[in-house]
Amino acid sequence: MVLRAHIVLRCAQGLANHAIARGLGVNRKTVILWRKRFAQSGLDGLRDQTRPGRKPALSAEFVQGILNTTLHEKPRAATHWSTRTLAKHLGVSKMAIQRVWKAHGLQPHRLETFKLSRDK
Repeated sequence: MVLRAHIVLRCAQGLANHAIARGLGVNRKTVILWRKRFAQSGLDGLRDQTRPGRKPALSAEFVQGILNTTLHEKPRAATHWSTRTLAKHLGVSKMAIQRVWKAHGLQPHRLETFKLSRDK
């Protein structure tokens, strides 16, 4: 934000793009970008814009299915699901199960007995 503000202030002083870039140690395209954004949106244009980012590997419905299976079903010949058994049962990687459990605070492997909830 400081660099962007310096660029805008030097633009207001009437300096050329290449002189601003040289003085601040940035590329001329950087000066042009922030000058343009300030002209279009004012101070709000100097803030970072949201970026789309990576799309989630698992859909929200599938994550809910993992949670429902973990909390409401019991594996054969076991008291609780492990990441490996649940992953094999659902056809995903054990790391996907681990990430979902971690995000939702589930640790069925750390309890001596894991009771299935009868709540709807």
